Amino acid sequence: MTTPLRPTRAWLGLQSWAGLRWFAVTVIGETPTRYRVQCNESFRLPGGRWKQLGDVITVPKQAIRFASPDAD
Repeated sequence: MTTPLRPTRAWLGLQSWAGLRWFAVTVIGETPTRYRVQCNESFRLPGGRWKQLGDVITVPKQAIRFASPDAD
């Protein structure tokens, strides 16, 4: 079951052959091991799946880095 959270800006880190890439997301929920996030930009997930602006997905907690409060 997902616990709703106050929407919080964060970054999703994805590892690929080209290195670590960071994508803007908004955290909107939480489970014990994963965050439910809404995509703020389009990107490709491992395995070739494309996610578009506004899509909601769950990702491992260790893949998320929260933006600093003063970041705009």
